[in-house]
Amino acid sequence: MYVSANSQLMVFDAAGTAGCSGTPKTCTPLWTASVGSGAAQPAVANGVVYVGATGKLVAFDAAGTAGCSGTPTTCAPLWTATAATYSGPATVDSGRVYVGGTQLSVFDATGTAGCGGTPKTCVPVWTAATGGSAKGPAIGYGKAYVSGPDKLYAFDAAGSTGCGGQPSVCTALWTASVPSLSAAPVAAQNTIYVATAGTIDGTVAAFDAAGTTGCTGTPVNCEPLWTAQTSVMYAPPAVADGRLYAASFAGTSVYDAAGSTGCSGVPKQCSPLWNVPPAAGASRVSAQATVANGLLYLAQGDNTANMNVAAYDATSGPSAAVWIQPTTMGIFAAGPQPVVANGALYIQARDGILTVLAPA
Repeated sequence: MYVSANSQLMVFDAAGTAGCSGTPKTCTPLWTASVGSGAAQPAVANGVVYVGATGKLVAFDAAGTAGCSGTPTTCAPLWTATAATYSGPATVDSGRVYVGGTQLSVFDATGTAGCGGTPKTCVPVWTAATGGSAKGPAIGYGKAYVSGPDKLYAFDAAGSTGCGGQPSVCTALWTASVPSLSAAPVAAQNTIYVATAGTIDGTVAAFDAAGTTGCTGTPVNCEPLWTAQTSVMYAPPAVADGRLYAASFAGTSVYDAAGSTGCSGVPKQCSPLWNVPPAAGASRVSAQATVANGLLYLAQGDNTANMNVAAYDATSGPSAAVWIQPTTMGIFAAGPQPVVANGALYIQARDGILTVLAPA
């Protein structure tokens, strides 16, 4: 289990065995590494863990072996990259690492192309302007999708079409104007979903991932396939089993991800299939929804009291939580989503790492 906290990457035994003891059980890291301020959620792929932080991207041996020493064990980077102010977690796909921030920056995931020196540093394989504060990207259908402050961008993920120069710079294949974009885009079902956070409300919008339906002009601009009104959203929606789960300050609304059931009009507007209010007096949902094993997991509360992690039936309109775990730990607003793996649910909270067993 890889966690960014207090300018460090901290790695724990996911089974809660190595380095763990006591009742209630507490765990110490297997190894740690310094990543600097603004450390984002780690991404792990092909034996490497990547962490974006303020002004840099850092890559470590995920096993905690290469570049690691001492007791307790600390690790040095396999390689680092500087060039932009990064924000949010890295995305790894097809041998590339994509990082948002003041621009979209794309690196060789193996730390080879564009890399050299001792200690090793890397420069981007290609970059793209995104209007600043880019979130994401989401990778799918041969494209990299990024949320800028007020615009959704789609780039050729391979860095070929629309790209040129040395170093290579890419222009968008298509864009869409979406004011107040608040989270990274989500790619699913040949569709790109984005969330917005207005002053008192929010919106979910769906776009054709190919940049064809609803798209016109040169340069290409796209209109939504459908939209839905929500409360304020700071986390991306979750998409699973043909449904979209929009976690907001007012609770969670569930929509037909295809934009068919409950949808009408021109432009098309969608109504929820059902709504999930926060459980046990919690005032709002505080993180992106997670769907696993037919259950919808939500971190809920107001950052001061009535904190809980709850599970609902994800396949039909629930009237109440089927499982709930209260906690006094302050869950970050719009913080990391719950993760379900190996028969357990993991969530990062303000005061540490809360780990609870997933319900049967």
